[in-house]
Amino acid sequence: MEAGDAPLRLATPRESSAGPGRSAVRRMSFRLTLLDGRVYRLEQGVTMQAGERDPERGQLRRLIGEVLAGLAKLATFVAGGLTVGGSLAGMAWVFELACHFRVQYLTVLLIGAITLAAARSWRWCGVAALFAGWNALLIAPLYFAWESETPSAWVGERWRIVSVNLYSGNRRPERVIDFLRRETPDVVVAVELTERWHHQLQQLSAELPHQETFAGNGNFGIGVYSAWPIESAEFKSIGDGNLIVIARLQREGETLTVIGAHPFPPMGSAGVARRNRQLGKTGEVAAAVEGPLVLAGDLNTTSWSPAFGELLERASLFDTRRGFGVQPTWPAGRAVLQIPIDHCLVSSDVRVVDRRVGPDVGSDHLPIVVDVRGPLVK
Repeated sequence: MEAGDAPLRLATPRESSAGPGRSAVRRMSFRLTLLDGRVYRLEQGVTMQAGERDPERGQLRRLIGEVLAGLAKLATFVAGGLTVGGSLAGMAWVFELACHFRVQYLTVLLIGAITLAAARSWRWCGVAALFAGWNALLIAPLYFAWESETPSAWVGERWRIVSVNLYSGNRRPERVIDFLRRETPDVVVAVELTERWHHQLQQLSAELPHQETFAGNGNFGIGVYSAWPIESAEFKSIGDGNLIVIARLQREGETLTVIGAHPFPPMGSAGVARRNRQLGKTGEVAAAVEGPLVLAGDLNTTSWSPAFGELLERASLFDTRRGFGVQPTWPAGRAVLQIPIDHCLVSSDVRVVDRRVGPDVGSDHLPIVVDVRGPLVK
């Protein structure tokens, strides 16, 4: 633009004053002077009845609604497909990986159903609601307790069990120590136990003087720390160089067997098969135990995996989550993605009094705290 040329000018929108029932005109005008001196005047006007909504805004709302509905349909398609895939977990390892995120699928599908209902896309809304209900049916049992006997029949001592994945890369050991001091557990099952971690836990030797540990097995060291005498203990192989610990505890004439386990993670087809073998072997060991039993640790599976169900059935154990909800534990710093892979299972002669998830202790897992009572007096 040369000197002296008129600049580009945007006139302010103006609206004619119109009485009730009369039309109003909003007009925008532009004046453009080119380098050769030619002048162009551009105008756009929209005639509207008084009280009438701006059609451009209506079009924008419709566009946003269509985009949201499209995204909701896509989310329904993906979450619905994963819902079906997770239910085929026993057929292929990729389906096994899909079975663990039931809460996430339910959340996405509920949001999708609401969005599609608002968009009046009833067919897709029904599909989203159907898959949401599918996941809800699989999650719901965790919110209903099992009770084999009346509570008055349980007169044994109350035991507090803590299961904690220490995480070999954890650089905040004081968080774990402070947490355990606050909880005053009777038994701690510690996984990913290294020599460094075993040394750190000696700060609790006054509270937990009885120990049976195997440290130095990479991320698969394991140990039991107890406030009560350990009558007997042993480590057993569950294959692939992995061990579980079995400790029989004595407390004023009452006995409780605690098994600590940490199967390998299900990484790929071979990893899923290896984990399943280790869970199966753990179940065999647990099935041979007589008397009250607690099996705790990072089992690298959720309550919705067929391998987990087979473990419960083989060892005649019960999931302590029943009646207390999902209680996800991993990954600790990503609440939206968390799944429940840290477990505490009990035999039928042990009653669950309370169960909860502990705070962030610097690990990639959250610890669990379970109060049980036993044995059952008949």
